[in-house]
Amino acid sequence: MPKKILIIDDDPGFIDPIKDHLLSLGFHVLTAFDGITGYELAKQTFPDLITLGITVPFLNGYSVCGFLKSHEVYKSIPIIMITPEALDRDKDFSEDIKPDVIFPKTCNINQFMHAVKELLNFQSS
Repeated sequence: MPKKILIIDDDPGFIDPIKDHLLSLGFHVLTAFDGITGYELAKQTFPDLITLGITVPFLNGYSVCGFLKSHEVYKSIPIIMITPEALDRDKDFSEDIKPDVIFPKTCNINQFMHAVKELLNFQSS
């Protein structure tokens, strides 16, 4: 069964290349373009990993991350937070609701994919 990754971001220019790369590695990819839809989809599908933009509409990434990381059922889902610019890793997060990894949206796809694989303990064949 392929690992399920949920991408919550409102930028198709970011989502499409990431999604294509993940699909090429055999991951099952779900997408949401706003925080409310993404949060509901996370609760319904229990993905293996979530990539989450901070500036998504309706419910921002800070809130989505906080809701998921503070809930016993969902807190074990790894979250990669995508920021519009470099962000101090500890600046806006309390210790118990921090994402697992923070990347600027301008990050290198290879660095991003390395983090995905590491968080999922993924071995490509």
